[in-house]
Amino acid sequence: MTMLLWLRRCIACLDRPRVLAVLFLLCALPAGLGIAWLAPPGMAPDEVPHIVRADALRLGQLTATKVPGSFPKFQMNVSVFMVLNAREVYVALTGKPVPPEDVAYEKALYWFPNTLECPSQMAEYFPVFYVPAVLGLQGGKSIGMSPLYAVYTGRLVMLAAYLAMGVAALLLARRGGMLIFAVLTLPPSLAIGASYNQDGGMLACAALAAALLTRSNVASKAVSWAALLAVALAKLPYLPLLGLGLLPLRGPGLLRRVLLLALAVSAPLLWLAHISHGGFVPYKLPPYHPGPLWPGPRDGWLTASGFGENLRVLRARPDIILWMPVASVISSWSSLWPHLFCMTAYERLRLGGGDWPFQAAALVAAFFGTLLEPGLGRARWDAGFAALVLFGTFTTMEISLYLTFTTVGALRIDGVQARYFLPLLPFFILVLPGCLPRRLQEMKRLARLPRGLWVLPALAVAAVHIYTLPEAIFHMFRMAGP
Repeated sequence: MTMLLWLRRCIACLDRPRVLAVLFLLCALPAGLGIAWLAPPGMAPDEVPHIVRADALRLGQLTATKVPGSFPKFQMNVSVFMVLNAREVYVALTGKPVPPEDVAYEKALYWFPNTLECPSQMAEYFPVFYVPAVLGLQGGKSIGMSPLYAVYTGRLVMLAAYLAMGVAALLLARRGGMLIFAVLTLPPSLAIGASYNQDGGMLACAALAAALLTRSNVASKAVSWAALLAVALAKLPYLPLLGLGLLPLRGPGLLRRVLLLALAVSAPLLWLAHISHGGFVPYKLPPYHPGPLWPGPRDGWLTASGFGENLRVLRARPDIILWMPVASVISSWSSLWPHLFCMTAYERLRLGGGDWPFQAAALVAAFFGTLLEPGLGRARWDAGFAALVLFGTFTTMEISLYLTFTTVGALRIDGVQARYFLPLLPFFILVLPGCLPRRLQEMKRLARLPRGLWVLPALAVAAVHIYTLPEAIFHMFRMAGP
């Protein structure tokens, strides 16, 4: 009986902010270090162009040089370029073990003073989340590291920033900590958090913003605005998230928050005007005829996606905004869910199929536990407004892919990645309390269960991933670090 009582008390304390923060560090730090250290450069999603962007920022280049008909170009150091184009990287891309001689070649590289121009599709991103990578690259170079080790140091500093924001989110959240923990310990979350991909920093910043929105003091509200603005600047389709700064709708100072929202929105819009000045570069594709939604003749040939052409489709058929984003996700779900639960490095490197049911169950349990938390006086119309903002952000993100990445006139959106949904998940802590009738929240059987029980599955899976995530990467590349 004493043992059961002790176990109940241990489970009951799992949802406490300090306990969750410590457990997050104990699970995410070793797993993240394994991911960052064992994967060759460029093995995270889109990591090569992200490294190009980070090194250009290190050299003082905030915006790219635009050349008509090609991707924007950045200046980068020749030595970093050689790291990204070494034979080790090309062997790793095939999913084969990296030969020791290829690793030795990269370790022998040294710093050249020269720079060269490299294309990068990351020019549209305001570089706020590349700052940790810049500090790691420049810090490694300054203390005498070789280019290879400086690149890895950049990864480690990006991981440190991800962990720091994650810990801050868990400590500051007055509710929803178990959902934040479950989202931040997902394999794809750790994979991008331990890489140069800015999506990792953006996810942790979104979690921090969601946590701060559960608090009512002025300082927390101010920092939440800054975090939301950083996310919106980093990826403009997430601009609608700034609307969450209006909460609570019936709280004092709503007019002041509306004016602040107008001011905050102006910054991403100015950045959009800047990056769109030279036009959006179309993605080259094999020749194809326009799709069924194209309002003009369909017998011509196209060789790229077209922003202007798909914008014409959108003007002719504005109703697709209502149904195409959801329909595209449903039709692509069979390929999206493995990335949502199992992706550990490059898109083709995933955990075994036996892992995802446990990961899915852990995320569902965290959602349900958040659903049962007291609403802390949050009105249902606030929860409904937050739901509308999240759906609007989802729609904006999907339509942006239709305009910039999808073949002209297509019936579905191309290029959707599961990691694009991750920054939306922490904000469900603002939505879920308004979804459950109050009488169900007060059910005696549910009230007797310790709330920490709902985070226990996520904790168990995260603990297992301390070993399985680095082991999966090592098994794929057979490279024990640089």
